[in-house]
Amino acid sequence: MQLDCETPVGKQFIKDQHDVESLIERRYNVTVKTKTNKIEKYDADIYRKDSLIGVCEIKTRPFWNRKDKTPFTLDLLKKNGYLITAEKLDILQTKSLNEGVISCIFVKIPHENTVASIKVTDEKGNFLINFKKRFSKTKYSSNDYKGDTLRENAFIKYDPKTFNTFKY
Repeated sequence: MQLDCETPVGKQFIKDQHDVESLIERRYNVTVKTKTNKIEKYDADIYRKDSLIGVCEIKTRPFWNRKDKTPFTLDLLKKNGYLITAEKLDILQTKSLNEGVISCIFVKIPHENTVASIKVTDEKGNFLINFKKRFSKTKYSSNDYKGDTLRENAFIKYDPKTFNTFKY
């Protein structure tokens, strides 16, 4: 069975992830190290000098609605919040708690040449975001041919205290 990251669409998302890693490194003067295991539960560790300072999930969102080809925009993010698989927040929280570091989500918004940064937890694993979990239907993966799935998702409310953006 082929992993999502090994398909043409998956390879593009991995390329976008590496692009975002470079943007994060330049913006925050850190080193971002991608997890090398293809089935890792989160995307990368963040280092300053030789010290681990954070863990993160990195996403690219070209579309708000892939079926309708509605572009993902910062205005839509601010108005509607951000959806992510709930398990991702649990994983980031556990890593943060175990390692004593912050956790973040970085979202590349290609239509606006912008990256949104969402600070998820503090160094003690305490959530800094306002979110609700519920089951909803979303795309199974970046590969549309795999269809939809019903899963527990987290709906993160936009808050300027935990959401920051920068242009690239």
